[in-house]
Amino acid sequence: MENTVTNKDFSIGEAYRFGWQTTKANFGFLLGFMILGWILQMIPNYASEVTKDSALISFILIIVSWVVSIIVGIGFVKTGLRLCNNEKGEFSDLYSHWNLFWPFFAMSILNGLAVMGGILLLIIPGIILAIRLQFAPYLVVEKGSGPIEALKQSWALTQGLTIKLFLFGLVGFFINIAGALCLFVGLFVSVPVTWLGALYVYKKFA
Repeated sequence: MENTVTNKDFSIGEAYRFGWQTTKANFGFLLGFMILGWILQMIPNYASEVTKDSALISFILIIVSWVVSIIVGIGFVKTGLRLCNNEKGEFSDLYSHWNLFWPFFAMSILNGLAVMGGILLLIIPGIILAIRLQFAPYLVVEKGSGPIEALKQSWALTQGLTIKLFLFGLVGFFINIAGALCLFVGLFVSVPVTWLGALYVYKKFA
């Protein structure tokens, strides 16, 4: 369904202020959440290195790692949405949303193919597609949208916002660069700030 709102807009500063304030208010939880998510993703990767002499076991562990990464990604979206709705974050979100695995996976594949195809068409179309389709993961998790439906909804929601969202993402990129320059420890602040800021923008239009 096409979005009929014509004068859509948002404040980049307001979005990142929300991300900063929400990160400060939930820093202990977010720190633990990010570390646990990282550990869950690293376990199968580490195990595959240890068992690399067995091609079959290594292959199975690579598949497990890929599945875990998707489930953890869903968990990050779900927890971000909880915090944006002034709800309490849940560590169980990192591993409890298996029902969303296939829709999220299919959406990710379609999204990636669309962006890759756009990049092959002189790069700029790929950037535009990445910007316009960025809300699709949130729509799968929050609205239960199907893969194609989520991509269409994201395209509609971002109509007229391409340049603003590009600038928003550029600011977020430099925020994370600053976090990385702080001996990478700063990423524990910059990543949730930019992640929650993006979810704030999504919630303004969803």
